[in-house]
Amino acid sequence: MRFDTCNLTIRIRPTDQATVVAAFGVEPAERHDVPDRPLCTLVFDDIQPHGPLADLARQGITFEGSHGDGATHPGRRFAALGGQLAAIDQPFGLVSVPVDLDSFAVDEPIFSRLRAYKSLLEQVREDFDQVPPIELPLAAFQQLEEVGDREPRHRMLGSLSIGGVPFHVEAIAVQHLTNEVLPQEAIAFGLFRYLALVSEAFATNQGFQTLRLKGSDGQDREYALFIYPHERW
Repeated sequence: MRFDTCNLTIRIRPTDQATVVAAFGVEPAERHDVPDRPLCTLVFDDIQPHGPLADLARQGITFEGSHGDGATHPGRRFAALGGQLAAIDQPFGLVSVPVDLDSFAVDEPIFSRLRAYKSLLEQVREDFDQVPPIELPLAAFQQLEEVGDREPRHRMLGSLSIGGVPFHVEAIAVQHLTNEVLPQEAIAFGLFRYLALVSEAFATNQGFQTLRLKGSDGQDREYALFIYPHERW
């Protein structure tokens, strides 16, 4: 409803801007690039914040920001990463935790939400600090051949040339889990341990970024790509 709108500021990766604009249904009033970093800040005026923010989090968009007070809701600071969304109220621009003056005990539910928000915000900023991967067009890959054991399309092999240096490309079909310990696993049973060891080696607790590819059965699947020099073969 119109009375429930407010102004909102959100920091994202530029590659996610189209998705964010689609969620809010309006172009940002302002955009500011973050100096020397692959990030930008978008400012939206007079929008409804809660539904779009939840939708963006469900889509796996990484972001942080804040919005002002509405007619029926307080302002908030928020952060999202890996499908999780955490927020803490900041009415009139202030974040506070109520304290019982008789017992000096803090409001535990609000305190817990504050800790969850700060924890996720730290993870978001660490994620933003990571060096972005090299972007390669799909056309750069030579034909990926299905080589899986029981289901050939669960593993593909191909090749790629980067700066004249030949590389092998290995594509492993994966599925995402709602599991804090193991957020992603290989679909092929024989590759469970392989993917888990690689994930542990790279210390990735959010799983690998994936690419959707079509298998010989005509079905699209998500694949984690691993690129390494020919000498490793």
